[in-house]
Amino acid sequence: MIIVDEAKTVKDDIFQAIERCKPTRLLIASSPGYAEGEFYRSQTTRKMFYQNFVQRASECPHWKADDIARLRDKWGEQHPLFKSMVLAEFMVSVSEGVIDLKALEDLIANPPPVQKANGAARKAFCDFAWGGDGDENVLALRDGNVITIEETFRADNLHAICGQFIAAFRRLGLRPHQIDGDEGGGGKLICDQLAAMGWRINRVNNGAAPRNSEHCANAAAEMWFEGAQKIIRREIILPNDDDLRAQMLDRKRVPNAKGKLALESKSDMRKRGVPSPDRADAVFGAMMPVRKLESVNISNLGNSRGPWDGFEGEWRLFGSRRQEENCDYLPGAWAG
Repeated sequence: MIIVDEAKTVKDDIFQAIERCKPTRLLIASSPGYAEGEFYRSQTTRKMFYQNFVQRASECPHWKADDIARLRDKWGEQHPLFKSMVLAEFMVSVSEGVIDLKALEDLIANPPPVQKANGAARKAFCDFAWGGDGDENVLALRDGNVITIEETFRADNLHAICGQFIAAFRRLGLRPHQIDGDEGGGGKLICDQLAAMGWRINRVNNGAAPRNSEHCANAAAEMWFEGAQKIIRREIILPNDDDLRAQMLDRKRVPNAKGKLALESKSDMRKRGVPSPDRADAVFGAMMPVRKLESVNISNLGNSRGPWDGFEGEWRLFGSRRQEENCDYLPGAWAG
């Protein structure tokens, strides 16, 4: 039998080491703290693996009614400290977390009305994983204000990964300009192979410069912090997925020397025993504006046939127009 006291302060890697010991009995006990870590998950997303007991201050012989009343009068019934100490409820925040726990739970429990998009405004994001590190390949889709996780799988074969993504693209009726993919690390090879197989998707490097370089350290930070605001403003509908919820809450904001918004790195997350936030990265990527290269007719040639790439099966002379949801212009040579 292994007993873990003050379990809210015990790091995830210690719990993983305990699992390796294969205890016949495991007792973990603590007062509730921030909504993070294995003790929190044992009462929420991993509750099915435990037999849970809750004892509130009113049920404890060491607490007097006057002590409870004093804390209520001093802090108020809705204060996180009172809820934690007296009501045995976890604090509705995560220490240094990017995502507001209460806003996330309220959004999942009571989502806003559905606003379906026309076909052009659909947006997909691929978070790639390749190399046998146990991370997931994830495809998330935004259709209007509804976000779904369409694919999650693990594979270490380049062609198998691309084949499964392409099958999902076709099933969902997506076109390459509606799909973003993270080309960081092994993602570049996957993007290259997808292009060779006829799917030239938009490439995103999460470590690259953001659109708003004044406030965010990189593109990944911009995705997460803008996504956090969309959750607070109740602009989107999220899938009710325990892994997604845990990944959103597990990642922390970190200090930045230039005072910009920055995220904890995935390597630092692994050091404290937290898995890669693959589902969260894909979902936040899907929240970003559509960024696409789309074929448009800029000539008066009509349907005359010629040696030019077609669109929707028609042969026409096409230029390339870069579009975002709030942007429409002709770049470079096509501008003339």
